This record gives sequence, C-alpha cells and structure tokens, in this order.
Amino acid sequence: MPKAFSIHHHWYLAILDSLKAYCDKVSTSVPPKLFYTYNHSIHGFGVVLSLEELEALKKTPGCITAYPDHTLHVDTTRTTDFLFLNKAGGLWPASNYGTDSIIGIINSGVWPESASFRENGMGEIPRKLKRTCKPGI
Repeated sequence: MPKAFSIHHHWYLAILDSLKAYCDKVSTSVPPKLFYTYNHSIHGFGVVLSLEELEALKKTPGCITAYPDHTLHVDTTRTTDFLFLNKAGGLWPASNYGTDSIIGIINSGVWPESASFRENGMGEIPRKLKRTCKPGI
C-alpha cells in the first residue's frame, strides 16, 4: 500500500477513481462500484467493472491479479439432510432457512496419514527446529 493512504480501503477508492476517469474516456454508462473490501487473510476488494475497466485495472501499479467472477452451481440439493437440519426448530429456521448464507468449507478433520502430509522430497530438518513426531493411530 502506498504511504499516501492510511488504510487499504482509501487506496482502493483512489484506484476506482482513476478507473472512473478511464470509464469517461470509453463512455461506459456505469462507473466502477466497490462492494467489498477484504482485510483479514488477504488485502483486496470486490468491484463491479466492465471488461475494459478490468483490463485497465490489471495495468494499475500494485495490482497482483484481477479476474472476472463466474457463476457457480449447486453441487447438492441434500445439504440440509447431510447437516441434519430440523425444519421445525433450531439453526435452520433461525437462519431464515439459509437465506444469504454461504457455507464455504466443512472441515471433517486432519488425517496425518494422508499423502499430503508425506515428507517425500523435503530436505533434512534443520537442527535448530525442535519438534517431535507422533504416529497416527
């Protein structure tokens, strides 16, 4: 983030202001609109842009990546059964039956014996690293 900005959000708004100037040059009817700022795991923002504005954004200094959103389709219609949600009471009706709810990841746990935890191809463990390994059950 450039030192001229106190927070990322202000930087993003300045970027969008520069895109608005571009928008006027190409006579796009709808100016860019910031709708979300990401601040925790990553720094970034969600914005409504034309494809031309997206290409202009990609050329902006400090832009690492920019890409258009795409529509995802439901993979299952049985999520409520899988989660044992009760239609009469509890979480399901309290959440207005999932309206505006997104379940991103359901983690069923870590399995240490999984191939993704194998150390094949890794170098020797540095001596300064103090660790122990406990085999799985």
